[in-house]
Amino acid sequence: AWEAEVVAAYNTIGDWGLSAPSLLVIPNHHDRWPLGQFPEFVERIKVWIRDGAEVLLHGYYHVSSNPIRVCSHPVSWLKSKLLTANEGEFLNLPQGRTEARLLRGKTELEDILGCPVAGFVPPAWLGEPYLATSLRKAGLAHSEGHLYVYDLLREQRLLVPAITFSARSWLRTCASIGFARLMKTIVIGQIDIRLALHPADIRSRRLVQAIGSLDGTVSNRHRWVEYSEFTGGRK
Repeated sequence: AWEAEVVAAYNTIGDWGLSAPSLLVIPNHHDRWPLGQFPEFVERIKVWIRDGAEVLLHGYYHVSSNPIRVCSHPVSWLKSKLLTANEGEFLNLPQGRTEARLLRGKTELEDILGCPVAGFVPPAWLGEPYLATSLRKAGLAHSEGHLYVYDLLREQRLLVPAITFSARSWLRTCASIGFARLMKTIVIGQIDIRLALHPADIRSRRLVQAIGSLDGTVSNRHRWVEYSEFTGGRK
């Protein structure tokens, strides 16, 4: 669904000097784009994997199929409206369906891409309290939220805030550009961070330039690592 933007983003990241970004892959985006039906794109991802990229499961459909009623779940309803455009797939999803969907997604990605999948990123970082238990049952080793990376095997929560952006509107794009510039002076050098780039971000040249400048500042002071290395190297 976002092939052109994903390819452009991957090439842009390469231009910044990063050769092995983590790839958040959706097996069947919005139930309209089954990954296995697009062999050319699959082969492209396999090339990226051979070049060192790491694959993480990013939901199964990346769209919510569970309507949230404001009267019965006001907090969840507010999260679904403010943090995502109806793409909080694992918010308000029953535990049994959560476990089945995670296992299905992990199995399909491993079969299609021919590589192990150890990590999971919930769409919009939204999920229910039992999500960690469901992830372990599905054989996944690490996950994340906005502020933390979760080592599921060691049951550790590691503070690693994600710096993320939005190009969904002109106002959000301008705010993201300002945020990227601000982050250069606030968090760099203080704590470990994640830098998250969405396919839609690549459509804004000014936003890409701001993110690239931020990346350059971070790269001068830190070494980028994969999730598996980060969690595996912690005690």
